[in-house]
Amino acid sequence: FSGDKRGWAEGGADVWLHRHAAPQSHASGAAALAAHAPFRPRRRCATQLLALASEQPVARYPFLDAPQAHNAAWDIVSTHELTSDVPLLLGLTPALAGRLREPPAPSLAAKRARRERGDAVMAVVLHDCGGGRADLVRQLVRYGVTVDSYGKCLHNKDFPGGGDVHERTLARYKFLLVLEPFAAEDYVSESFYRALALGVVPVYLGAPNAAQRFAPG
Repeated sequence: FSGDKRGWAEGGADVWLHRHAAPQSHASGAAALAAHAPFRPRRRCATQLLALASEQPVARYPFLDAPQAHNAAWDIVSTHELTSDVPLLLGLTPALAGRLREPPAPSLAAKRARRERGDAVMAVVLHDCGGGRADLVRQLVRYGVTVDSYGKCLHNKDFPGGGDVHERTLARYKFLLVLEPFAAEDYVSESFYRALALGVVPVYLGAPNAAQRFAPG
C-alpha cells in the first residue's frame, strides 16, 4: 500500500488499509484492518478483523502462506494463491476482465503483413532484466528469433505514442513474450491476461499452472 487510506468492502463494511504497525486513531472503528505483513496492526476492539493482503509471491515469503498467517493471528489472508481466503488476481482489473469475456479482435492483416515483410513476429515488454529473463531473450535471438523489445531491458524498439497506441502496436504481433518475475503457483500477472485480450499468443514463463487454471482450453 502507498499509505493509510480508508476503503469499503463488499456489503459496506468499513476497512482501513495501512502500512504501519500502529493504525491511526480514526481507524479504530473500522470493521477490519488490512496491512502487508510483517506490519501487523493492533486490534482496537475484540470484533475487529485483521486482514493480510500482499501481491508478493508466497514461495518467496513463507509468512504469507494462509495456514501460517492464520496461526499468526491474521483473520483473513489475501494473496495470489487461489487457496487464500480472498485471492488476488494480479493486475486483472474489471475493465480487463470484461475484455477477456469478448472474443479478441486481432489485426490478422497486420500480422500477415509483418510476416511477409520479414518483420519480427514476437514482442516483449521487459523492464527488469533480473531473474534470468534477459538471458532467455538473448537465447531466443541466438536461435534466430527476432524479438522487438519495448521495455527498458534489452530495448531495441520504441512505441509510437500513448498507452492506447502501445496496445494497438502489440496487437500486430503474433506472439508476446510474457516472463513473470517469479515462477510460483497461481502467480499470474496482468501481462498474461493482456496478451489474451489483444489476440496475441503469449509465450509464457511463470506460474506452472497458468494454462490449466487461468486459460483452460
